[in-house]
Order: sequence, then C-alpha cells, then structure tokens
Amino acid sequence: MARRDAMDRLAAIQARQLGLVTVQQAWAEGIANDVLRNEARLGRFRRVRRGVYASAAAEQSYEQELLAAVLAASTATKLAAVSHESGAHFVGLPLPEPDRPPFEVTTALDRKPVVEGVRLHRSGHLTPLDIHHVRGVPVTTATRTIIDLSMRLEPGDLGRLLDEALRRRLTNLSTLQRQSLRLRSAPGRSMHRVLDVIRARTGEDTSESMLEAFTLAALRRFGVRAPVLQHPVTVGGGRRRRIDMCYPPEKRAIEALGYEYHGLRSRFDDDAVRGNELVLCGYVPLYVTSAMTDWEVAALVAEAIGDPVPARPPHERTFAEWKRRRYAA
Repeated sequence: MARRDAMDRLAAIQARQLGLVTVQQAWAEGIANDVLRNEARLGRFRRVRRGVYASAAAEQSYEQELLAAVLAASTATKLAAVSHESGAHFVGLPLPEPDRPPFEVTTALDRKPVVEGVRLHRSGHLTPLDIHHVRGVPVTTATRTIIDLSMRLEPGDLGRLLDEALRRRLTNLSTLQRQSLRLRSAPGRSMHRVLDVIRARTGEDTSESMLEAFTLAALRRFGVRAPVLQHPVTVGGGRRRRIDMCYPPEKRAIEALGYEYHGLRSRFDDDAVRGNELVLCGYVPLYVTSAMTDWEVAALVAEAIGDPVPARPPHERTFAEWKRRRYAA
C-alpha cells in the first residue's frame, strides 16, 4: 500500500512535468533508483536523460525534451531554465537563423552539471523573477533573454528581437533598462548594448542609466556598502514611488542627474517634484553627476551613510574614462 501511494505521488509529479520525473524526486517519495530502472525494463518508463525518466504513455515533444534538459541540470533547491537562443526560439522571438538552435540552459553559479548535448551557462544573478513557465517549461523571461544575447547578436538582430518582445508585451523598455543595470556587463552580455537599443527606440539619452551603473561601480571599487535597488516608498496622497538606489535605514536616496536627460523642461520639473516628495518623506537625496570622479561618488555616499570614507587613490576614474573602459571590455 505504501509503495502504491508513493507511485501515485510520482504519477502526480509526472502529470505536472510533461510525463517526466527525476531520480531525486523519486527518492524524495521513497522510491529507489532500482524501481525506476525496473519500470523502464518493463516498458512503463523510458530513460530520457541521466537521472530523468518519462512515462511511456506521455507524448514525446520538443517541450518535453527541453524540460528534461532543465531537470537534468537543476536540483530541488537550485534554479535552472531554458535560456539564450533556445529561450528565444521556444517563445517565438526572431533569431538570425530560422532553424531550431541547440539546447541552452542557465543554472545557478554553484552548479556544475554535465548534460549531454546541452550548452550550459552558470549565473550568480539568476532569480525566480528571471524565469517564467511556458507550456510547463521554465524559460528565462524575454527581458533576461534579450540581455543574455546582447553580445552574441548583431545590433540589428538584437533590435528585431526587442521589437517583437515589445510588440507582444513580453517586456517594456523600463524593465529592460532596470534589469540590464542589475545584471551589468559580463561574459556574453553587454549592459551598454542594451542601453543603446533602448536609446535607439526612445530618442532619449541614457546618461542617467549610465550614471547609475557608474555609481554602483564606484561603490564596489572602494568597498562602500551597496544600496538597495528600486526601493519602494509611499509619498503624499498614497502615490507609490521607487528610489533607484537607496539606503533605507539611513533614509538616503542616490539620484543620478544626467545633463542631457534634463534637456527637456518637463523632465527638469518632474525631477524637482520627485525630489520634493522624497524630502517630505524624510529622505535626503544625494546627487551624482557626470562631473564627479568615482572616488568623489564613493566618498559622498560613505559619509552620508556613516561608513568610513575611503582613502583617495592616486588615480580617480572619471565618468568618461569609465565609459571607455566598459565599452572596451
């Protein structure tokens, strides 16, 4: 009776996973690997990948193949998702080559799985917010997929990918900008390329976004405590605002002021209203501009939050120099 109940629970898992179950999931239900192998010998299961079995009655499909690759790369506590070109193809976003791309899966940074026939990527910034489920398969969101492909695709191809995602409302420019700043540049992805395609579609300068990234880089370089990103606050009248970079306990808000961004009077006025709202809520704005060096930014923030002010280095990086170094990388 106990084994029958366990097999029933296993069947429930398979029903949620396109007929698939992993050895680890079976163990959690008290079913040994020998039982799975015996089910395969009897023709009721088939081995899809190492550690992954499928019900013989389940339909074989592209979705099932992708999910099997994800399950082989993940654990009960470690995230994994179809990503990069596989993720774009699966949700119907345009790629330069129309053929089905090889399987690609992104896992947590501390995972080092070996999955035959799958190109694996490891990320220290993979969170549940980067993943959604499409027809039962965990896939990186369109926002994350665009960012992950930013160095692989030519600008025109990246733009077409973004335009289709915008048309289908799979992302928006604000979310894409915010996430590119969170993820930053890394092997395979470029924050600057993403900001460029955003600018090409808005006609607006991205100096504030670049200044935010410059600020975060300055704080990291000098070991100043990192701020909370996109901190929500409620201002007068119950309106919700988000502070791009904030130290909630000290009530300090870092505001990046791009000169070109304020070329329009409406933007100048909007930021004045926003600054006043934050002050009335008890927050002290700290303004960063492109005229400041990275040490000046770090020293300003450290003093404002009560951290030790870092020693002045022999060479301070300007905003322009930082941009050149980042683009060269």
